[in-house]
Amino acid sequence: MRRALVLALCLLGLPAQAQEDDRGYLTAFLEDTLSGAGRKVTVTGFAGALSAQATIEQLTIADDVGIWITLNGVVLDWSRSALLSGEVVVNELSAAEIIVARAPMASTDAVPAPEASGFSLPELPVSIDIEKVAADRIELGPDLLGQAVTGTLSASLQLAGGEGQVVLDLIRAGDGPAGEVRLDAAYANATRELKLSLLAEEAAGGIAASLLEIPGAPSARLQVEGQGPIDDFAADVSLATDGADRLAGKVTLRAEDGGNRLGADLAGDLAPILAPDLVDFFGTEVGLKLDAWRSAGGRVRVDRFDIAARSLALTGTAEIAADGVPERLEVSGRLAAPDGAPVVLPLADGTKVSSADFRLTSAQGDADSWSGSLAVRGLDRPDLKIADLVVKGSGRIGRSAAGRSFGGTLNGSASGLAPADPALAEALGQALTGSLRFFTQEGAGALQLTDIRLDGAGLTGTGAVRIEGLDQALRMTGRLAVEAADFSRFSRLAGRPLGGAGRLDVSGEASRLSGVFDAEIAFDGTGLSVGQPEADRLLSGASRLTARPIWPPA
Repeated sequence: MRRALVLALCLLGLPAQAQEDDRGYLTAFLEDTLSGAGRKVTVTGFAGALSAQATIEQLTIADDVGIWITLNGVVLDWSRSALLSGEVVVNELSAAEIIVARAPMASTDAVPAPEASGFSLPELPVSIDIEKVAADRIELGPDLLGQAVTGTLSASLQLAGGEGQVVLDLIRAGDGPAGEVRLDAAYANATRELKLSLLAEEAAGGIAASLLEIPGAPSARLQVEGQGPIDDFAADVSLATDGADRLAGKVTLRAEDGGNRLGADLAGDLAPILAPDLVDFFGTEVGLKLDAWRSAGGRVRVDRFDIAARSLALTGTAEIAADGVPERLEVSGRLAAPDGAPVVLPLADGTKVSSADFRLTSAQGDADSWSGSLAVRGLDRPDLKIADLVVKGSGRIGRSAAGRSFGGTLNGSASGLAPADPALAEALGQALTGSLRFFTQEGAGALQLTDIRLDGAGLTGTGAVRIEGLDQALRMTGRLAVEAADFSRFSRLAGRPLGGAGRLDVSGEASRLSGVFDAEIAFDGTGLSVGQPEADRLLSGASRLTARPIWPPA
């Protein structure tokens, strides 16, 4: 806006020669002034800047990928003389067509620093009064909201002396379901008084219902209403579908100890808008409570966090430094149905559990700065059942000049293993234990897994693996070794009688994305048998096999 005011003031003082050739001069001025890092503005057909009504045939804004927004038929109907009294009075700022093909790429220059100051309106040297902002047609590309959207826009804007007000009405038109977004907001720097009224409504089959995959794609209505000082602000939030309330509550924001405290208390019956396989999990009463504080420097303290549903209870507290490192964390949860029936996990392909308990803690300065545990009872999948599954871990979250790091040790055990395939059940046995160490460093782009060990009935696996990121096409390097004391347990899997003992060693590298594979394989066996007399005689003693498969071939 400041650049636009500079332009307007320059127009008042343009020499006659520039006025006679305003297209080249003013077009270049507009493009150079409005463009910036990662943003290129192109103006075509600019005329009438020295009259009460200026027009632009087309204005486009592009980022590093290309044009993302196009404005056609722009009209600026304004009062040049009002500038002399310190006012920008615009009767109309309109466009025949606004086309937003996609969202612009985020610019790193636009990301606010963690210590960014509180909200305030700009104190401009002139007041601004735009009576009408309008677009006869707005077109949003399908990449924005999942479907193409067309509509109309009307709005007004006032900004003077640190006080501002905006009224906006966006109406969806065309072939899609009817929808409307209405916004009425005002703010004053002196009193820090904020008024906010937002109403978004859609007919059945609208954008929100489609994006959220709400069963039946019902009509939807979201309303947010609040008024008061921004340092002690509260807004009522409500969500309804098909005319019935689904979620309601209050969100609060207030100044405290040099920062801001955010609170939320929302509850409702979301069952009618959940997929059928989620209804039993969440039930008819879902609640969210949040009490968090953020300092001016970016430190976040969560004094309370609670989610309650039919089969889920999750609670916690936390303190997170400005660089994102958790310095204190205490989160626990329980998964269990109130009637004791198995809980069907959402989005898990029919997986059920009798119950599960989760806990994660972190405290900087302790020998183990984080620790956690997960205990699952009665895991039931179509292909596998496990009576008890336990995973425990501990480790450190650290900082250094090289960046943040995260590492630790994981130990797990599974008992009561019962694969649906009897042959696999015989091979695995009824119990397994495992452990590993892991470490990752910010900027290194790799996850290191070391001291890997898996133990089962007559089966042992050890190894170490390094996994590098997408920039390395998910490249994995490492070594694995598997020892079996008696191959007869694998007979049903192989479809023939097996015998003997052996060890398999594999080392090398592979990339799942690129398909590259380069490994060295060695197998040592003793007393092997495969149910074929000729082969069994050859393998009766010690045997060794080595190979080096490479793909693609050299």
